[in-house]
Amino acid sequence: MRNLTLLETAHHLQNVWKTSNTQQSTLGKHKHEYPTNNKRFRMAQSLYQKQLDHFVLSLLCLRNLYL
Repeated sequence: MRNLTLLETAHHLQNVWKTSNTQQSTLGKHKHEYPTNNKRFRMAQSLYQKQLDHFVLSLLCLRNLYL
């Protein structure tokens, strides 16, 4: 397996997040299985999204520094 560039890694992370979001909304239909209507869960999910966005932006900035 070849090494991924920072940009490819960032895109991969974004795709993973989109996929997990789709799975969460599907699972959310069964409230006993996945508490998407829980306020604390939504707050944690929002915080995770912000952290992931920040991480991806950091990777892109690092990439630009080393070009």
